[in-house]
Amino acid sequence: MKIQDHLSYSAECLAQLTGHLHAMNDPHLARDRRSLAWVIERLRAAPKFLVPENGRVIDGDSSMRSFDHARLPFPVVALEYAVGEGTLGPNEQPSPKRIALVWQDDAHLPLVYKGALGGESAAEQTGRKIFVLPLYYSSREKMWLFSPAMTAVNLECEPQRVSAEEYASEGGSNEVVVDYLRNRDCIDPRSKAMWTLDSEMVVLFPMPISLMMQNGMSMAQIQGTLQADNNDEVGAALSFAAVMGCSNVETQRLDPPAALNKKRLASGKEPFDPVHVLWVRGSALEGRAAAHTASASHAGSRASPRMHLRRGHIRVLADRNVWVNHAIVGAHQAGHGDPGAGVDRVYDVRRR
Repeated sequence: MKIQDHLSYSAECLAQLTGHLHAMNDPHLARDRRSLAWVIERLRAAPKFLVPENGRVIDGDSSMRSFDHARLPFPVVALEYAVGEGTLGPNEQPSPKRIALVWQDDAHLPLVYKGALGGESAAEQTGRKIFVLPLYYSSREKMWLFSPAMTAVNLECEPQRVSAEEYASEGGSNEVVVDYLRNRDCIDPRSKAMWTLDSEMVVLFPMPISLMMQNGMSMAQIQGTLQADNNDEVGAALSFAAVMGCSNVETQRLDPPAALNKKRLASGKEPFDPVHVLWVRGSALEGRAAAHTASASHAGSRASPRMHLRRGHIRVLADRNVWVNHAIVGAHQAGHGDPGAGVDRVYDVRRR
C-alpha cells in the first residue's frame, strides 16, 4: 500500500459518508440522517492522528492500568490506522482501514434513544468518560461504513481483570463478547483472563438496530455483537488516551503541502488534513529523528515524520505517569539508508 493511500483515510471516508448522507431521502431515515450529519461534522473538525498498525500505541494491559491519567489532547480526535489480515478472526470480513472517532464532550450528542442498549443513557452519567465510534473500510463492500452504536467508557471506574469463563457464564451479551475475544486470541492463554470495562453501547443509528431485530436477534445478542465489533477501536482509543496522560508526551501539528490540497480542491476532492504526531521529550534519538523530520517536511505528502514509536510502556511515578520507549522503528532498519523505504510513518521522537 502506498503511504499516500494510508494517509488519506479521513478524506476518503468523509467523501463517501457525504455521498451516503445525500442519498438518505427516505423520511424513515430522518434520525439516522441527523446522526450521520453529526458524525461528518465531528470527523471533519477532529485533529487527525496516525497510530501504529492495529491501533495500539502500547499494549492493552498498560492502557488498562492507566485510567487515572488517561486523557485526550483535544475534545475530539480521529485515530487512523491499518489492520493486517493476520489479526482477523474466523468469519470476519477484511477491514484494512480504520478510524476511531473519539470524543469527550457529550453536550451535543444526537442521541436517538433515551437510554443505552441495556443501560442508562451515557448523557446522564457524570465524571470522566470518552465516546468511541468506529468507522471502517469494508473490502467486500468497497466503501466506508460505521457502527450503528458508539461505546461510552467510564474512566472513573478502573477496568477489572476477570475469568473469561465466569464472565461468559453470566449469559446475555457476555457470551457473544467472549466468543469474539477467543476467536481473536485476545484472552490470555495462561490465566484465561480478560479485561472488562464500565462501558455501554449507545445507539446513534436506529435503522440497522431495527434490521437486526427483524432478523431474529435478541437485544442481548445485538448488544454483544456491537460491543465486540467496537472492541478494536475502543482499544485504540484507550491506548492513545493512556499515552497522552504521560507528562513527557506532547502533540505537534504537521500541515500537508498547500499545493497538494489546492490540486485536490480544484478537482472536487476532500483536502488532506494536518496530521498530528506525538513528541516524546528526552528521547535519546534526538539527532537522528530531527534529521528525518527535516527531510520529511519537504516530502510532498502527509508521510511526515520518518521515524515512529512502536509500542512502549508507561512508568507510573508517585506524582505522574511518564512514557518510556520500548522500540523505535525507522528507515535505518527497513530502508538501509533510504529515509522513505518500507516504514510506516507514525511518530517522530526527539528531545525538546
